[in-house]
Amino acid sequence: MEKRRHTRYTLWFPVNVTTDDAKETLAVAKDASSSGIAISSPTGIITGARVTLSFRVPPDGGEVHTVTGTVARHERNPDDPHGFWPYRIGIEFENELPALEALLAETAKKMRT
Repeated sequence: MEKRRHTRYTLWFPVNVTTDDAKETLAVAKDASSSGIAISSPTGIITGARVTLSFRVPPDGGEVHTVTGTVARHERNPDDPHGFWPYRIGIEFENELPALEALLAETAKKMRT
């Protein structure tokens, strides 16, 4: 059963991830909504970890969004198990970003055309 409350938009854009213990990594978004994001990452982050994310939507010059969240799931990435993005991580935002919804929809629409 689908538990998501918000529309997910399939978009690929860079995401800077910082863990509470100050470890940083660059990841790539797979899909996003106003309440969370799925990323592919070169490093795993345990479920329950708090993270701070920074990203731009649209990625080519949009506003920088900085948001905190909690890792809801992590798993090996079957699409890239030995490549640069071997982990898939789902992050639930601490606070929803309603303004992000319109930006994601507009960016997704532009990328389809």
